[in-house]
Amino acid sequence: MGSRINQIVILSVVGAVALAAVSYALLFEDKHASKGRRLFAYYCTHCHGDKGQGNGYNSKYLDPKPRDLTDSVEPYMAEGSNDDIFLAIKYGVAGVISKETGLPENKSASGGEEDEAQGSPLMPYWGFTLSDEEIWSLVAYIRTLHQNDAEKIQFAESLESKRPRYQPVSKPEFNFSSDERAKLIETGKKLYEDKYACLSCHRIGETGGMVGPDLSRSGFRLNPQWTFRWIKYPQSMKPNTKMTNFGMSDQDAVAITLYLSTIK
Repeated sequence: MGSRINQIVILSVVGAVALAAVSYALLFEDKHASKGRRLFAYYCTHCHGDKGQGNGYNSKYLDPKPRDLTDSVEPYMAEGSNDDIFLAIKYGVAGVISKETGLPENKSASGGEEDEAQGSPLMPYWGFTLSDEEIWSLVAYIRTLHQNDAEKIQFAESLESKRPRYQPVSKPEFNFSSDERAKLIETGKKLYEDKYACLSCHRIGETGGMVGPDLSRSGFRLNPQWTFRWIKYPQSMKPNTKMTNFGMSDQDAVAITLYLSTIK
């Protein structure tokens, strides 16, 4: 009986110490890292995991797997600069966004040759969704997940803290000849699977992630005008949605909308 009581006391003390340590760490956490932690919990944990180990609930549906941000296996993150991490979050790691223009490059939409990807195409880019200040806050938090010698991030007062504003979404026509429609549907399938990697979050049949809604019956359920607007700028319809804004062109949004209309 006494041994049992001692075990309970020891476990209680250990638990209290652990809780105190966590509370202390959060209380004295850098304000930018703290903000980044909250953003990470909302937008990133479903793939990267609660502790950034690349083991989120959606990771088992992805190939390649999400990056382990803790460097538990290899010192990948520590070898990169703060700027490298910022650019990877803002522009993606698969070479989809042009660093010069900040706009999506038209790699597969026109049927031309695709450039070799520089990283996982399943990693979305957040430059059209989050502000630069928010992205740098994410960098500050991610730096706490692994040992590194990177310089402390300086948050200038001039750093853009407002999220990108969306432009009024147009209302496209979907009246195409049968040949035009077929070509757009084929293009939309490539855009869905490759360029924008929608399958990393959405499932069709037995393929795809589990973050967003299942699109297996999208041809029955979704209105084309609604789908187009959601794809073009989801935040205009649901400001706090986890779906990233891709900054895509009307042409790409129409093509993906037509492709989804065939999924029945």
